[in-house]
Amino acid sequence: MTSSEIFITITNMEIDYGKFLKYIENERKGKKEFGKNYNRILARIDLLKAISNLEQCPISKPERRHKLTGNYLGCYAISINEKDRIIIKPIGYDINEEPKNISRILVLEIENYH
Repeated sequence: MTSSEIFITITNMEIDYGKFLKYIENERKGKKEFGKNYNRILARIDLLKAISNLEQCPISKPERRHKLTGNYLGCYAISINEKDRIIIKPIGYDINEEPKNISRILVLEIENYH
């Protein structure tokens, strides 16, 4: 190995799909449940699979990651469209943890919470 060689270790986000795994793994079920939003949901899931921490998920459109309050205090939402969101909950982290430190999540809901 020479001094010019650089090794980078990338660890992807650990995702628990919960009750949504059956829709992610089965296109027919997914399209039946989510209709025209199914492909957008998969695109957001692919993004989550490709990043190593929550900070890497954009806060600008179209994904628009944002922290939630109220019934979803401590959770984050990722936009699917103008109304619908993927709601994710950090696993094993304090409610005030910085997104750059969050690398384990649960897909809690896919819904319009407005």
